[in-house]
Amino acid sequence: MGGKIILMRHGRTLSNARRYLDTRPPGAELTDMGRSQALAAGQRLREIAPELGLAVSSIALRAQQSLHLAMLGYGAQTSGELGVGVSAVPTAVFPGLHEIYCGDYEGHNSEEAHQHYNQALTGWKAGHLDVGLPGGETPRQLLNRYVPSLHKAYEQAAGKDLFVVSHGAAIRLIGLHGTTCDRSVINDRYIANGSLAVIEPTGDFGSWRCLHWADEVV
Repeated sequence: MGGKIILMRHGRTLSNARRYLDTRPPGAELTDMGRSQALAAGQRLREIAPELGLAVSSIALRAQQSLHLAMLGYGAQTSGELGVGVSAVPTAVFPGLHEIYCGDYEGHNSEEAHQHYNQALTGWKAGHLDVGLPGGETPRQLLNRYVPSLHKAYEQAAGKDLFVVSHGAAIRLIGLHGTTCDRSVINDRYIANGSLAVIEPTGDFGSWRCLHWADEVV
């Protein structure tokens, strides 16, 4: 039997703090709060998945930083100093796991930009797979690049648990379309920076079981 997939939203970033829409890699780096969130997530991860087979992140800078810090919190680093040491858990950066691209609103923090983004997000939550923001990606495009990369990482975990540092909207879409979890749970619970979702990938994508969502038992 294969292991679990644990999805983590990266720690808080400078763009999060200033409400800039930031979906195109490399993107902003973590704030001090974001670093603390990633470290704490790694400590919680140790209780959920004591034997990780692989830990990966998207190509975004914030996700890579969060992965390193989570592994430090997990206890996998050979050194207690930030930026020093090699993880005892294999780590990798995987293309395809980055956030759904918000197109023309990238880098904007106006009320208009957030209104349009929230309208799109509402449609995505309702299952509208082929609607994106102007110049941006659709949920279907996100899933078409994300799911194969997730499968590849899971295979490389070789039967053990897989840890994935990714992004809020992308994680929500995986929950909605990859699991049998109640849609209201996926849609209504806020995916905080550093929060974890735990999934059992039994059967085909779409029939996976969700055990925890946004740090809460389902």
